[in-house]
Amino acid sequence: MKLIIPVFLALILVSCRNATIVPIDYGHDQCSYCSMMMIDPHYGAELLTHKGKAYKFDSVECLAAYYQSRINQKDVKSLWVVNFRKPKSFIDASKAVYLHSLKLKSPMGLNLTAFQNREQIKVHDPILSWKAVQKLVYQKWLKGKIKHQ
Repeated sequence: MKLIIPVFLALILVSCRNATIVPIDYGHDQCSYCSMMMIDPHYGAELLTHKGKAYKFDSVECLAAYYQSRINQKDVKSLWVVNFRKPKSFIDASKAVYLHSLKLKSPMGLNLTAFQNREQIKVHDPILSWKAVQKLVYQKWLKGKIKHQ
C-alpha cells in the first residue's frame, strides 16, 4: 500500500504535464481571447501549456493575439490550428500555411484560414507563415495596446 500511493501520485503529475489537444465542443466552448462561442468547425485553435492547460480559440487571429499579449511565451508547450480542409483536425501552428483572403471570412474578421499545405489552397491570395500571421495580428489588433514581447 505504501508503494501504491507514490506511484499513483507520480502518474497524476506526469499526466498533468503531458498536455494534449482537447477537442473543441463547437456550439458550447468559448474562445479564451474574445469569449465568443465557437461555432464553425472549419476554424479554431488551441494553445497548450507545459503545465497541461489547454486554451481554446475561435480563430487563428485570437490565438495569435492571446499568444502575443496574454501569456508568457515560455509557458507555452505548443500551438495548434484547425485545418480548414479537414474540420476539427489540428495542425501545428508553426507548420501550417495561412490564407489571408476576403473569399474565406474567419470568425473574427481578419480573414485568416489555416491549411496543412499550399496545395490545399485553391485561391490566389496572400499565403502567410505563422510569423507573418503574428505580425499582421500585432499590426491590426495589438499595436499601441501592448508592449510587444
